[in-house]
Amino acid sequence: MKREEILDEASLHHRHAKLKGLWYTDEQIDRPLIGVLNGWGEINPGAGHLDQLAKRVKLGIEAGGGTPMEFTMSSLCAGMASGSRGSSYSLAYRDVVADFVELVAEENFFDGIVFTSVCDDQIPAHLMAAARSDLPAIIVLGGYMLPKMFKGKTRYAQQVNSVYAEMKKGDISQKEFENIVDVACGNWGACPVMGTGNTMAAVAETLGMTL
Repeated sequence: MKREEILDEASLHHRHAKLKGLWYTDEQIDRPLIGVLNGWGEINPGAGHLDQLAKRVKLGIEAGGGTPMEFTMSSLCAGMASGSRGSSYSLAYRDVVADFVELVAEENFFDGIVFTSVCDDQIPAHLMAAARSDLPAIIVLGGYMLPKMFKGKTRYAQQVNSVYAEMKKGDISQKEFENIVDVACGNWGACPVMGTGNTMAAVAETLGMTL
């Protein structure tokens, strides 16, 4: 039984009219409706590839006989706030995301949810949301950001502060420092250190919530 079948007949037809306004066909509406949370956004380099991952997820849902219904809420990056007041919002954001997913899932009678997740605010938020919704759910992780090599050394974003100190001491030139800043965050994914993003990914996998 699909979750939407708790509605009376008139309400169900009204709902289906809305779905057809989104160009869903009768065949698609009759299938299990699977929410796909696309964690992509242009506010966090960790999440910059999740839109492409969500497209692959949707193809998999269709191949499995379901109908994907995509919605979005990007991951934050506390590093963007760099220790300012904004950095304190990351923990609170987890509750906001979990609330958001619960609201969207209930409003739309999802029969299951797939989360595309990355970073330390999003993965625990999605685990919380999955527990609250009590729906079949799985997390598809976005992986971690591969470090870059610069002059024979591995470089990543978390090193920028220490490299800045090296420049101020005169150990490296300003130009070399600027070059390191240019390459320190050169692709997508969670920070390539054993920080919360990667440890929460390990927790999610240990809980059996990932592919």
